[in-house]
Amino acid sequence: MPQLYVRSSVDLPEALPRLRRLSLYRTLAYMLAELGAAVLLFTNETIFGLLRSLRPGMTWPQLALLLKVAAATGLVVFGRRLWRALRLYLTYRDIGRDLQPIARALLAALGYAGLVRSGAGLEAVVELKHDGSATCYLRGGSTYETGLFLRTLSEVLDPLDNPRYVLERQSRLWQLVSQHDYHAVPEVLGRTRKEAEAYAHFWQRYVGPGRLIYTRTLDGREELLRVRGRTLAAALAPRTEARSRWQ
Repeated sequence: MPQLYVRSSVDLPEALPRLRRLSLYRTLAYMLAELGAAVLLFTNETIFGLLRSLRPGMTWPQLALLLKVAAATGLVVFGRRLWRALRLYLTYRDIGRDLQPIARALLAALGYAGLVRSGAGLEAVVELKHDGSATCYLRGGSTYETGLFLRTLSEVLDPLDNPRYVLERQSRLWQLVSQHDYHAVPEVLGRTRKEAEAYAHFWQRYVGPGRLIYTRTLDGREELLRVRGRTLAAALAPRTEARSRWQ
């Protein structure tokens, strides 16, 4: 286990963005909630449309034809979106389910690196909404610590760009299907291998299995290029939204 230390000074900008809360809408749960609402609305409109189309003396074959047309329309409108949702669900573990442990691992790594206070006093708080979205904020932190925490968390959640280190998030669906997703190690934690490995250690403690990838070698660069567009964040882009407000 890495030993804690406090860095006396850090070469970071003195004025970080005054972020107070990070809101994450691009989760599988949010996408499925949006899709479910759209399907319900379409079904409701279709039923009322069929009722308005009924005429005295309409035969069962005519009614069956109307139902087939409605079903075909629904398949055209939602078939591709349903297939995409199923494919993403089987391929990736929803980031919303791991947001709390990811935030804890990140806060522990920032404390280890001496970038925020370590120990008691700081708490990463995650709130999961009924619509599948999530918000995260830092309780007990200064303006600087809050801004740094949310900025680095956004780096973890955003699509991959060109990070020095990448963490592979490993999981299994129903103990049968292997799932893999990839997240950037924040820039301030990827400057040295020691701090990147410490972050990976906290990740494995709080989140679960993970593999640290160094992208500044030929093999690492090839792997980064291979996985950069194959992440849940890339599939659900645009980027996370950081909102500047107190709760």
